[in-house]
Amino acid sequence: MQSVPSASSLANVPTVTAVNQENGGVNPEGPPPSLLLLRTMHVVNTLTHLLLGAVIILGVLCGNYYSIIKGPLSAHIYLCVVGYVVLMSQAVLSLSPYNGWSQTFSYQEKRFMHWVLQIAGSALAITGSIIKIVDTPDNFQTVHGIIGLIALLLTCLSMIGGIINLLFFKVNPKIIKILHASLGLLTLCVAYLSLIFAFSDYSNIFLNGVSNVRLAISLTVVGLGGLVASSIVNIFQRIYS
Repeated sequence: MQSVPSASSLANVPTVTAVNQENGGVNPEGPPPSLLLLRTMHVVNTLTHLLLGAVIILGVLCGNYYSIIKGPLSAHIYLCVVGYVVLMSQAVLSLSPYNGWSQTFSYQEKRFMHWVLQIAGSALAITGSIIKIVDTPDNFQTVHGIIGLIALLLTCLSMIGGIINLLFFKVNPKIIKILHASLGLLTLCVAYLSLIFAFSDYSNIFLNGVSNVRLAISLTVVGLGGLVASSIVNIFQRIYS
């Protein structure tokens, strides 16, 4: 018969912690979260995906409307909505340990997916912005146009920061990661702000006037809030990992 280990012997057993052998034995996603944080962030992440889906639908409806009266403007809307709201937002969420579709991926696989989504999203957003600049030179007289230009510049800067992050990852990985993540988050915040002003400026395309404009803006603001919350939690976990 096997003997049952005593409580004192169990107390001396070292605690087993999960490590990532591909990153020098350090878990790049930070320490294990509390159960409350885990559940809260899963709820926030799910709601964020639902809200961003609604924003995407509204953006596509805007593009469909303008495809009838002005083709280049609809291309600008399609490319920027898909680039920023779909691909670049998912690029940020893909690195979160609470993101549903990427949760089963390894850290290296998440980094690869992040790069693919970020490059594709940036390419579409930059192309869409250039189409708007060429088609409407006086676009920068509007708040939407000015903020959109800032988002374009930040997108290019974020791509440069991503290359620096890739090349100098081993120099000071924690600082470089945090700076790159912060710049990417700032880029998305400015892009979403530009989208909010676009909904306001082109409110005549909504069938029910002001009420639908307010709904579109509210969905965009709350969806951005969920995206920011997930990113900030992820950044803090990297700081204290």
